[in-house]
Amino acid sequence: MTVSKFLKHQKACKEGFKWATDNCSTMQDVWDTAKPDWLIWLATREGVCDEKMVHRFSCFCVREIWHLLKDERSKKAIEVKEKWLDGLVS
Repeated sequence: MTVSKFLKHQKACKEGFKWATDNCSTMQDVWDTAKPDWLIWLATREGVCDEKMVHRFSCFCVREIWHLLKDERSKKAIEVKEKWLDGLVS
């Protein structure tokens, strides 16, 4: 599916549609270069991410604010979740 078809189907906002169609030739380009709030929108579209990808994306989001985490247990929880996603812990 083309970028423009996907965005039309998902009813993307005008600003996002224009940015994506002007700057990206594939959906991978969109994913790699979109603003964080647009990534959240993209990740929550039906059929875009499977459950595991949503979990990975949540870890990515937390990593973006890692410096704000004051309790080491919070950081450890994300590290364990990432290991779980990689099949290293159960």
